[in-house]
Amino acid sequence: MTPLVACPKHPDVSTRDTCARCGAFVCEKCSFIIQAKRYCEDCAARDDVNWLERYRQSVQGKREGMGWTALSAAAILLLVGLGVMLSSTEWRQSVIAALLIVQGVCSGLFFLRFRAMRWSPLALAVLWLIGGLIISNFAVAAVCIFNLTLLAAIFTDTGNKLFFRLPVQDAELIKYWKRFGDNPMAVTASQLTVLGIFIPIVAPVAMVMGCVALSRVNLDATPPVGKRWSAVGSIVVSGLISLGWAALFLGDRLN
Repeated sequence: MTPLVACPKHPDVSTRDTCARCGAFVCEKCSFIIQAKRYCEDCAARDDVNWLERYRQSVQGKREGMGWTALSAAAILLLVGLGVMLSSTEWRQSVIAALLIVQGVCSGLFFLRFRAMRWSPLALAVLWLIGGLIISNFAVAAVCIFNLTLLAAIFTDTGNKLFFRLPVQDAELIKYWKRFGDNPMAVTASQLTVLGIFIPIVAPVAMVMGCVALSRVNLDATPPVGKRWSAVGSIVVSGLISLGWAALFLGDRLN
C-alpha cells in the first residue's frame, strides 16, 4: 500500500491518492474525478483526459435526427391539415384537419426546443383518441398508439436528451459516443455503402471513405478510435457493389 504523504498543494492534508495520468500525489481538495478516475488539476484540464465532457459540450443542444424529423413533420402536417380544413365540406373532416394542425404545431415547437413539447405526444394521444371516438373512426383513434410510441422514444433517446440540454449520465453518453462519435467517417462510409446499392457513383466514394476510416483507427488514442470492422466491411461491400455496377454497365455496352 502506498504510504501517506503530504499533499503538495495542501501540506496539512495527508493522502495516498495519485493522479491517474501523471502520478502526482493529490488530495480530495485538489483532485478531480473523471470517469471514475482521479486526476490533478492540470491533467483534468487536458482535452485528452476530459474528452467525454468536451464531446458532451459539442453535441449538447445540437439538433439530431428526431429534431429535424419533427421540423419535416410539422411542415407536412400543417400543409395537409390546412388543405383539408379549407376544402372540407363535412365536420368530421374538419376534426381530422384540426388534429393534424395541432400535431404539426407541436412538432414545430418541439424543433424550436420548447421543453414542454417532450410531453406533447401524451396530450396528442388523448386528443386523437377523443377525436376518433367523436367521429366514430377507430383508424383515427389508432394514431394515439403512434404518439405513445413517440413519447417512449423521446424519453429514452440520448440524442434527444442532449438536444434539450438535459442531464445525461457518463455511461449513457459513452454509449452514444460509440454509436455516433467514434470514427464518424466509418459511420458515413456504412451509410453510403447502402446508398451505393441504388446510386452507382456513391459506391466508390463509400469505398474511399472506408479506407480513410480504417486509417484513422487507433485504439491507443484517448479516446480510442475504433470501428475497424465497420470500415473493413464498408470497403469490401462497397467494392463488390462497384464491381457489380461496372459489370452491369460493361454488359450493356457489349450488348
